[in-house]
Amino acid sequence: MLTVSVENALAERTVLDTGWSGNMAFFDYFTRRYPQAFSPAEQVGSVDLAGVGGTVSADVFRLRDVSLGPLHLHDFFADRVPPGAGYNTDADGLIGNVLLAKFVVNLDYTHGAVYLTPTAQTKRELTPLKS
Repeated sequence: MLTVSVENALAERTVLDTGWSGNMAFFDYFTRRYPQAFSPAEQVGSVDLAGVGGTVSADVFRLRDVSLGPLHLHDFFADRVPPGAGYNTDADGLIGNVLLAKFVVNLDYTHGAVYLTPTAQTKRELTPLKS
C-alpha cells in the first residue's frame, strides 16, 4: 500500500492495483473521513470502470491537489466509488493502470518500496514537490 495526499487529506492505505482501469479511485472508507476532498463543484461526471472483480460505477472528480510520494499532480481526474457500488474494502483507494502506465514501475521487495520513474512524457506533465 502507498500513501497519497488528496486535497490535504491523507490516504494512507492506497493499493497499487494493475487490474484497475483508471487513474485512481477512492472508496467510502476514505471519503467518509474526508468529504471535503471531493467538492460537488468538482464532479465532472460518472463512469463505469472495469476491474478484476467486474464493473464498478463511480463519480469522476477533478482534484486540484494530489501528491504521490515526491510527485505533485494538478487538476488530476480520479474516481470516487460510492457506498454500495460493490467494492467494499477498508482500503482508502486504488492507484490504477492508467496512472501506472505513465511510469516505469520498480518493486523493491527486499525493502518494501515502490519506485515510479516517470516516462519522458510524464516528466513534462508533473512538477516535483519542493523540500
